[in-house]
Amino acid sequence: MEEHQYQQAAIRFAARGLPRLVNASAVERLAWHQEQGHEVLLASSSLEAYLTPLASAIGADGVLATRIEIQAGVLSGRVLGENCYGPVKVTRLIERVGALDDIDLYAYGDSTGDRELLAAAQHALFRGFRDRGYSVKAIMKLVLALVSP
Repeated sequence: MEEHQYQQAAIRFAARGLPRLVNASAVERLAWHQEQGHEVLLASSSLEAYLTPLASAIGADGVLATRIEIQAGVLSGRVLGENCYGPVKVTRLIERVGALDDIDLYAYGDSTGDRELLAAAQHALFRGFRDRGYSVKAIMKLVLALVSP
């Protein structure tokens, strides 16, 4: 597939498919983090191409996600670097913000791929949005809020 076709498909998916997956309880929490002036990132093993438009739509500051390799304008069929899962989420976060010792980290997760990120956070919530009666499959479950000291 050509890169522009992939990007257009990702934008369509983000616009049509993702809104129904967005967790209302998590959106409320996202708004709280934004009111506090926190930097908010989405961290997911899902594809960066469709999470980026979602992040933009909800006002998140960025995305840490799995990237697809593109060569000469065509998808190669391979992941660029590593899948953003487990310890890779922490590595990508450090690459983005620097040492985690210097920030007050909030992390929200619901799967084994979130363990390391939750362990690195001072404020970790595992499956907390499910407790409020919302679907665990929500994309917004993986909001990270970073607070400078």
